[in-house]
Amino acid sequence: GNDFASVVVGLARGYIGKVIGNTAGSAGASEIPSHCYSVKGGHPQWCAVQYDTTNLMEVSVAGSLIPTVCAVYQGFADALTLEELFPLPLDCVTNSPGTDPRLLRFVTVPNTNFAYFIVVDGINGAQGQVQVSISPAVAPGVEVNPSSNSAIQGGKIVFDAAVTNFVGRLAFQWQLNGTNLPGATNALLVLNHVDPSMDGLYTVKVTNNYGSTLSSANRLQVLASIPAPRITQTNGILYLQSGSDWPSSPELQLRSVATLQQARAGLWVVLTNLPPTNSFNLPLPRSPEEPERFYQLSAGP
Repeated sequence: GNDFASVVVGLARGYIGKVIGNTAGSAGASEIPSHCYSVKGGHPQWCAVQYDTTNLMEVSVAGSLIPTVCAVYQGFADALTLEELFPLPLDCVTNSPGTDPRLLRFVTVPNTNFAYFIVVDGINGAQGQVQVSISPAVAPGVEVNPSSNSAIQGGKIVFDAAVTNFVGRLAFQWQLNGTNLPGATNALLVLNHVDPSMDGLYTVKVTNNYGSTLSSANRLQVLASIPAPRITQTNGILYLQSGSDWPSSPELQLRSVATLQQARAGLWVVLTNLPPTNSFNLPLPRSPEEPERFYQLSAGP
């Protein structure tokens, strides 16, 4: 029905639910409100939102799995019936799965006494999953993770663009030292087999319908060789550990010999192969009868 005494105030980032029931064509169908210039629903779902600042908001029903209608009304925050509301003087939105959805925009006015009532419904009683997203119509914000990193030559590094406060479709363009990287147009930037030419400052530009935002610069340092790991001892067992700033590395191999003569002769015995990693803690086998033992950690098998 049209009663919405249990609306949720403050739901400002989206709603996902199911349209249940189907009153279209029934005896009570005349009581169902018509939105979008006489578009009928079947069993409307309502939410109410209030804002403490003036914003341009955008409403989308992209993602709904059924033909969907969505409209915005305004009224007192404690309204209980449709008769207490009035529709905003703007177009509403409809969406059919597989089509490019239209967007609905309205400007909020901060007022604790009033609320914006957003209704979503299946057109002509359609049933299934519906989705309505309500977001500020602003240029996106973006941060890149990790903020800085180092990698051993031949290793792999991944940068992730974490986008906030966005609405609509996003476009990504990664840059190295201010120059666009060809083909780097996804939220993730994956760099395989890094080499010194990839050393530098990485940024990403994220664009939507309302503008572009360039992230802060993120430094990648490409190291020519593996830094020295550390050796610790716990309960009489020696461990080879990466430091807290260990770089992203390619596959590593740990080798060992029992004497200096064997080491000089290159008679290293492979203990283990490590997949590409950012950290490790390896026990170092050593016999009590051995006066000494030597270990070697190198990139690649």
